[in-house]
Amino acid sequence: MVPAWWIDDIRRNGDAGAWSRGDLTKVFPNGNYRSKWYTIDRGQSPFAAVGIHGQWIYVDPANEIIIARVSSQPLPMDLDLDHMWLRGYRAIANRLYENA
Repeated sequence: MVPAWWIDDIRRNGDAGAWSRGDLTKVFPNGNYRSKWYTIDRGQSPFAAVGIHGQWIYVDPANEIIIARVSSQPLPMDLDLDHMWLRGYRAIANRLYENA
């Protein structure tokens, strides 16, 4: 368990201008970064910790879902796979929330 203020800080703070000038806009075009966590889209609630070779912790507070993924993808970063997995995380979260 972590305090709500910490999650709020992760999701609401960070420098959107710096993000838009950075290299990772290809991963999260409307994203943000704060304290080792990525806001996937500033207009939505999910955020994630993303490591190399496909490691992810996907957190969707609105749907009350956390998905942890361990992996050993061949490349440290694979944009096509990252986008595919992100679509998958969203689909899983939405499906689980619908059936709750």
